[in-house]
Amino acid sequence: MNNTEFSEYLKHIDNFVFHVNYFKPKIILFMGIKLLDALNDKDCIPYIRPVLGYESPVNYQIKDTIIDGKTLRKFRVGFQKFEACDVIALPHPSGSKRLHYEYIKAFKDQISTILENYKTKYL
Repeated sequence: MNNTEFSEYLKHIDNFVFHVNYFKPKIILFMGIKLLDALNDKDCIPYIRPVLGYESPVNYQIKDTIIDGKTLRKFRVGFQKFEACDVIALPHPSGSKRLHYEYIKAFKDQISTILENYKTKYL
């Protein structure tokens, strides 16, 4: 990632870190895959590690989804584990033209596993 690509996100990193440190979420859901990219940027990650711990590599997934014989447009969905939190990044609904509900539904198993693990540990 280059510095200029995420410079706007970096301007707000202190605010993000403050809220993560305050609320201590166990799951973060990003509505926009670029937020996950920014979180892992070499300039952002040093701010993130003190509050979320060390990270596993991002698991980007793209799935083939077919409805009525037509393949839906593909988008990246990202999953990442930190020591203190799981992160799910979905495509931004307003910025992803032709994003279909069925495409997001194709990731139900991965998302459900994260939610079930949360329920088992914390509820």
